[in-house]
Amino acid sequence: MIQVELRQELQDYTQSVRLWRRQWIDKSVELPPLKWERVRFNEDSKVSVPDTPGLYAFFIEPELANFPNHAYLMYIGKAGDKSKNTLRKRFMQYFQDKKRFDAARPKINKLLNNWDGYLYFYFHEITDPSTDIAKLEKLLLDTFLPSCNKNGFSVWISTILNAL
Repeated sequence: MIQVELRQELQDYTQSVRLWRRQWIDKSVELPPLKWERVRFNEDSKVSVPDTPGLYAFFIEPELANFPNHAYLMYIGKAGDKSKNTLRKRFMQYFQDKKRFDAARPKINKLLNNWDGYLYFYFHEITDPSTDIAKLEKLLLDTFLPSCNKNGFSVWISTILNAL
């Protein structure tokens, strides 16, 4: 009985991570230098998240055994593209998502609940109104292929991912 429970627990905490080297070395893709800030994903951190548009990402970071810094990129999103959302509003919306199960976003719900205490919110403010936030998000998605993202990839990447 214990083995069955442990097996189920391990399955519940299994996260996939995609690494596609081709996307990292593709010379036709040039990622701009971005200045990422990092906060622990908890409600106390909201004061550190700016009320501006930008990009954000969720990482799982174990911080155990004095390993060198390592993290698992799970999700990339945007705030303030065509909506009035800001990074802070988007940050706080995830606490609402955490409390209720959204059948349309089960990977996000699992991420927020299973990795509590090990989840970090990275953000990059975008203050230049001429910056195409959606294009920048798509570029990051196509480069890093975070496993909790379902939409936002370019058509050719979506086609490949859907075939997996």
